[in-house]
Amino acid sequence: NSSFPHLEKDPLKSLAHPDLDTAIAKLLHQRDRYLDFFTQNPDGVLKNLVFGHLNKYQWYLLERKHLNHHFEQFNLLD
Repeated sequence: NSSFPHLEKDPLKSLAHPDLDTAIAKLLHQRDRYLDFFTQNPDGVLKNLVFGHLNKYQWYLLERKHLNHHFEQFNLLD
């Protein structure tokens, strides 16, 4: 549970995609868009729902921490 005011309180939502391959494809597409944004706007910032406005480096740290958490959660990292 979290105390972030903008996050929904429902602990479990329906799946957004019909299968894992579709979810991965959507993730990679969105990541490409994010990388393109910072390639074109190296000093740009994007708003995160929880942490507010983040620059390229801050987004990198957040992405790395978040993905590593899930990779460790499912024993995908040694």
